[in-house]
Amino acid sequence: ANAEQMGEGWSDFVGLAFTAKKGDVGSQARGVGNWLIGETQTGGGIRTYPYSTNMSINPHTYGNLAKAASGVQTEVHYTGEIWCTMLWDMYWEFVDKYGFDEDLYNGKGGNNMAVQLVFDAMKLQPCGPGFTDARDAILMADENRNGGANAGLIWKAFARRGLGYNAAQGSPNNCADGEENFEMPPASAMQTMVAEAWVKAYPNPATSVFVVEPMQVAYIDAIRVLDVQGKQQSVPVMKLQGGGQQLNIAGLSSGLYWVEIQSGTQKTTVKLVKP
Repeated sequence: ANAEQMGEGWSDFVGLAFTAKKGDVGSQARGVGNWLIGETQTGGGIRTYPYSTNMSINPHTYGNLAKAASGVQTEVHYTGEIWCTMLWDMYWEFVDKYGFDEDLYNGKGGNNMAVQLVFDAMKLQPCGPGFTDARDAILMADENRNGGANAGLIWKAFARRGLGYNAAQGSPNNCADGEENFEMPPASAMQTMVAEAWVKAYPNPATSVFVVEPMQVAYIDAIRVLDVQGKQQSVPVMKLQGGGQQLNIAGLSSGLYWVEIQSGTQKTTVKLVKP
């Protein structure tokens, strides 16, 4: 019953995770409760923003909680949607690394792993938790279940939404006293974030498909694949629902490539390894 409790966020997360389908990507918009307001599945839903890893679609960070606080508490659904936004980012970090398994009961994919850690953490966190309490419980859950193998991945998801290493929760009975922070822990080995925060490219190395998703822009405009001599390669490209693009690299020879990515005036180049 404390002010910073995340109950509505956990319920949104369960709904999203249990209705995700093979072929979905994190950057696509996912509304919740669409049917309540007569919307189709593609509608924005009943929250402030639809859920998406793309911060141009859902810009929530931990700082929004304090900004919205009236007295010591925000409206419970708003508190929850900020928490669920963080969990949804973490879920897709796991899916991007370990894949998606359609078997919700016995699957071994990244989606199964993320859901398990969220439920493990509920049993590890203190009563009346705040956001950093719940984040730390997820890190402990991964330590218990996986030997801490995914600590960097978990920190990455929370840090980009303002619940980084130096974020201050304050009292879990007061939503207005939290301070956001976007830093990773000091251990440099954990800092595996993509060089450009506005785009995510994965997996790497890749054998058959290479996905480029927008993270802080509306969509990816153009992609070019170059070999080490700078010669452009012909690669089939499929546009994704979330504004990204999927490259079919099965026809490329093994080796090192450079992938040039553009969205509006923003450009970056990422290295692609084809085993």
